[in-house]
Amino acid sequence: MEKPAWTAQLPADLMDHEGLTKYQTIGELGKAYIETEGKVTESSKTVEELNAKLGNAIPKLGDNPTPEEVNNFHNAVGRPEKMDGYEFARPTNLPEGITISDDVENAFRAKFHELGVSKKAGQELYNYYMQFWTGGLQADQEARKTAVEEGIKSLESQWGARDSEQYKANMTLMNRAVAKFGGPELQKHLDDTGNGNNPTLIKTFVQIGKAMSDDTLSLGGGGGGEVKRGPDGRPLFDYPNSPDMK
Repeated sequence: MEKPAWTAQLPADLMDHEGLTKYQTIGELGKAYIETEGKVTESSKTVEELNAKLGNAIPKLGDNPTPEEVNNFHNAVGRPEKMDGYEFARPTNLPEGITISDDVENAFRAKFHELGVSKKAGQELYNYYMQFWTGGLQADQEARKTAVEEGIKSLESQWGARDSEQYKANMTLMNRAVAKFGGPELQKHLDDTGNGNNPTLIKTFVQIGKAMSDDTLSLGGGGGGEVKRGPDGRPLFDYPNSPDMK
């Protein structure tokens, strides 16, 4: 394609520039320049207007802002208008028996709203805490399970297997002592804390149970306790409804 004649007036390095040779006359070039300049000016005004709007969208806080200014700032950065605007997804991997109440979640909402936390940030903070908390619960659950297994092994090494007469007799003595001197509250404490699996504590209650028995017959060796016998010679723990066991 032949270059427009007017391009002969241009410097050598611009004569073949496609951005110039597409205009057939200098007039076309001038018109295009004016149109482009107008668009640039219009775009600049639009950018300035947007900057002004953004500047006013989030109020700036001074050194000593008033409560109203702080409140407006928190609202501008995404805090829900009311505390119930925070939405939480409760974890589904909670250990058995553990629940999260509405009161707990509402406490999170109230504090987040007070601190001006945005809705999205509130959700992320809640999720992070719940992951940390449930992880701790699961670790504690595993530790309790391990303690139970180790406690049983320790006692079995002294009393025999769990289904042996010696083992069951001693556990009966322990349960009698707990029921007699502590009742349901002590039993709950032992269950909740895991102390009910502590071999030392179990053997202590076995000795207390032995002391409670007036007519006892030794089961022999292994550091175990003694237990009452029924008329037929069997241990009284086989007779849970016997008056002698109450």
